[in-house]
Amino acid sequence: MLHTQLTQCITTIKNSTPSCNDILPESPSSFFTYYQHESTVPVSGLQSALNSRATKHLFNAAIDRAESKSDIAAIARLKSITAPHVSDWKATLRSNNAMTLSDIHYRIAALFNLGISLPHLPPDCHGCGGKNIVATDPYHYLSCTAHKRKEITIGHNMVVHVLYKYNHLTGGAGVKEPKDLHGTDGRCPDLQMVTNNEHVLTDVQITNPLCPTNQKGAARKQLYAAEKGERTKTNKYDLTAQQQHATFIPFIMEATGGMSTSAQEIYSNIILASRDSATLSPHDVIAREFRGSIAVAIQRRNAMTMIAGRCLAIGRAATCAAA
Repeated sequence: MLHTQLTQCITTIKNSTPSCNDILPESPSSFFTYYQHESTVPVSGLQSALNSRATKHLFNAAIDRAESKSDIAAIARLKSITAPHVSDWKATLRSNNAMTLSDIHYRIAALFNLGISLPHLPPDCHGCGGKNIVATDPYHYLSCTAHKRKEITIGHNMVVHVLYKYNHLTGGAGVKEPKDLHGTDGRCPDLQMVTNNEHVLTDVQITNPLCPTNQKGAARKQLYAAEKGERTKTNKYDLTAQQQHATFIPFIMEATGGMSTSAQEIYSNIILASRDSATLSPHDVIAREFRGSIAVAIQRRNAMTMIAGRCLAIGRAATCAAA
């Protein structure tokens, strides 16, 4: 019975996921000797390895289907939702309020991750006045200028506060929106920090990789929108950092949850400081909560913006109907 079941399993896996062939034995007869002497994957890690390759196989198949249909939006979404740290909000433990999403915010985050539109959205944007723009880009509100001084700014400030808080928690020091750093104008980054004994200036941006202006680039490579944001912020603040004998490191997040390379550098530096400073909480706990707080702040910002855009549209529609 065991031999028959192993035969069926090995055959099924090899047929459905050919990339697993090199970590499976030729036949059930050699199963035990294979994992004792030949396999590079231990038995304890076999299921994880098979799941990982099966997931990658399904992802590549989804990309191939989207490419065959020339569906740029689908390709961009698939690559964006598999970028580094995108899934952090799903794995976050609800240990405090900063790491907790309300039910409605969680539903919106899930819909965005799956590429499903919110129900009952009007085709037009009543914030910027764009005609049929929501119909073509269901998450238009995340990049709409009407929300940039409201919900989008609140989301930005939440991420700034998370950086500020965890830098202090791990023995660093910082100032939000420091003034008079640049010699010729009033530009100021979001944070001036000393983290892990390094003088750092950083500026936070949350960019939407699925908006029409980023979609083609996001379909070509992961973190395209984040990399574009890194270049923009570096060009703006690099000279300021030089004048202060500091290092400028932009902190760019994508609305889907992806974390730019420079943002990962800041994150790693703060966690390293936590380990070296022997903080009260273990550094792995701080790392988990820091990462979770950033991820939840991004999803909360997205949900707040989508709700505000929908409420504005419903209110305007009702006013027009009454008139």
